[in-house]
Amino acid sequence: MVRSQDWLSPTWWGQLVYDKTSGLHWLIAASLSIFGTSETAARLPSGMACLISVGLMYWIGAYLLSDRAALWGCLCLSTIFVWTQYGQLATQDVPLISIELICIWALLQAEHSPQYRRVWGFLSGLCLGIGFLVKGFMVALPSLALLPYLIFEHRRHKHLFNPGLYFGVLAGGVGVLYWFWQLWQTHGSLPFDQLFGVLALAASEDYHGVGPLYYLWNIPASFLPWTPMVLLGMVQILRQHHIHRKWLLMGYPAGLLFMLQIFPTKTPYYPLQIYPFLGLYAGLALSNLVSLKQLSRKQAKRTFRVTAIAYGAVGLLLLSASVVLILAMALNQNFLGLREDPKIPIYILIALAIGLSWIGVLWLGSTGARRPQFPTWHQTRVGLVSLLLGPWLAIAIAGTSGLIGDYNPDIKAFYGSHRSRPLLTTMQSIQSFKT
Repeated sequence: MVRSQDWLSPTWWGQLVYDKTSGLHWLIAASLSIFGTSETAARLPSGMACLISVGLMYWIGAYLLSDRAALWGCLCLSTIFVWTQYGQLATQDVPLISIELICIWALLQAEHSPQYRRVWGFLSGLCLGIGFLVKGFMVALPSLALLPYLIFEHRRHKHLFNPGLYFGVLAGGVGVLYWFWQLWQTHGSLPFDQLFGVLALAASEDYHGVGPLYYLWNIPASFLPWTPMVLLGMVQILRQHHIHRKWLLMGYPAGLLFMLQIFPTKTPYYPLQIYPFLGLYAGLALSNLVSLKQLSRKQAKRTFRVTAIAYGAVGLLLLSASVVLILAMALNQNFLGLREDPKIPIYILIALAIGLSWIGVLWLGSTGARRPQFPTWHQTRVGLVSLLLGPWLAIAIAGTSGLIGDYNPDIKAFYGSHRSRPLLTTMQSIQSFKT
């Protein structure tokens, strides 16, 4: 698109390809036009969308829960591998999430500032058309997931009587229709055959063959180590009557997950849309643990102690496993055949980082941890920082070592060795390499 200045016609090796809408293509092309052709420029739109999403998540969490819960939720989300992974990929997923959160943020702003409700409603409605240009028909799922909040809490917020919302939807729809008209005028029915063909394929069968129960184990596994905190936070939200807008806080991600579950094609990145809310649940649970530790009730103390000991025990297990592997490598022993894997040293460093960070949490969970010279206020914050530090270090080690992010080292090395060649020669060489 940048070379030809034809931003209406995405091509792949000279062939028109419309398996996706062009919103992300335009963002990447704009970034390349401004900053030059580079890997960083191609990833920049997703990276910016990731940062925007975290900021919006904090504002939404602070509005619906508390500042402290929102802060801990953002910190938890930043340690989730699949979130940080897709936050630096040149794909549609995180930009779509940022648009969804802008839509929700605008709706809450309309509640918070009713004198500007038409402006905020217009922005929220406009997100539907922008979301379609970025992710195509998948934008229908979050739109439907918002219906319980819009309908069952309508007596309070009156969003469905906001004319700005409908004008925004109309403006976004006009933009999409204009793009459709330009496609039809330029390429005929080909773009529509491909766009609707991909939708029909994804909706007709399990395209990736992962099975109907995929999300039931993949989401809890992908959100480790905070899955227990997510469950605890969900229980606390359901029990607390003072938390308003539960149809948004709980109903929206639940509805979205339900529709993703019945959708035949399942991927690890579709559920990314609910991860900000899972982060808020975990943040609420962690922030409440701080409050529980400062109370004198036995049940509150027991809750904190069980949590601290559980995470500390996992840290002790990881630390022990890493020590065993280090000794096996030092003695030149092929323990369980792991010596043949060149990535074992990276795994050891990750286990050491988490183990050393979490082992101190055991001390906080012990009965003798509370001492006058070390106040409870410091204990709880040191414990939470220790819990977060391990996953942060693990993500950093995995990223800098190439364990994550370098999906095809051969292609990357091949491209790097041909960067100085003319563009046509490089494309021909890559085509030969692919063949």
